[in-house]
Amino acid sequence: MPRIVGCFGIRQGAGATVRTVSLAWELAKSREVLLLDLDGAGGTVLDFLRLPPEDVGQRSIANCFSLPQIPADALQEQAIRVRHREQLRVIPGVRTGCGPTMNEILPQIFRGLTELPDDLVLVDMGVPLTYPGQRSIQGVGAVLNQAFPGMQDKICYLWDDPLTLALQISHLRLANLNAAQIVITSQHKRLAAEARRVLEIEAPDHVVKLEWPWSQEIWKQPLGAAAQAKVLGLS
Repeated sequence: MPRIVGCFGIRQGAGATVRTVSLAWELAKSREVLLLDLDGAGGTVLDFLRLPPEDVGQRSIANCFSLPQIPADALQEQAIRVRHREQLRVIPGVRTGCGPTMNEILPQIFRGLTELPDDLVLVDMGVPLTYPGQRSIQGVGAVLNQAFPGMQDKICYLWDDPLTLALQISHLRLANLNAAQIVITSQHKRLAAEARRVLEIEAPDHVVKLEWPWSQEIWKQPLGAAAQAKVLGLS
């Protein structure tokens, strides 16, 4: 049974996808890794991996949505082995339209994920707590808790955007997650420190593991994917 880790942001722009892709790329140096793009608002994992169209074809997790339960063999049919990183496979996300909400799709897919042959499955979930059209942050939080029960099973990315930081923390608190590892994508050192302080008060079960400066050259940052993997307990 693979280890399954859910990765998500509280709002768009927190860097969850690019950091999840960089983690998958790094960890696939030494083990079999599957990267699942489960962002129903439109997956961008393929954009970061720059896979050629002939490798991708029509494969997508969207091809499985009609199944009442998504088994491992259906997931295997959608997986693409990444050139130049033979131990990394990726299942592309939704590329047109929108997919189901996380509280709909996770119960449908999770058993199949546990039966995959990979050592590690990283699930890019986009922004499940603020997905358009969802009715209950608490309901999504309950599904995330059931699927990813331990702190090290959930990686949550916050962005210290001054306009939305308070709202992001409010959404995280309302979700009532049992515990998660928090990575603060930081553009403002003071705001990142304030976010850490507020989280300690409002969401004490969560652990802030990293403050990672945002950069256009994310792949070249001093704290790279190998260091992130170690701090998050994935290496």
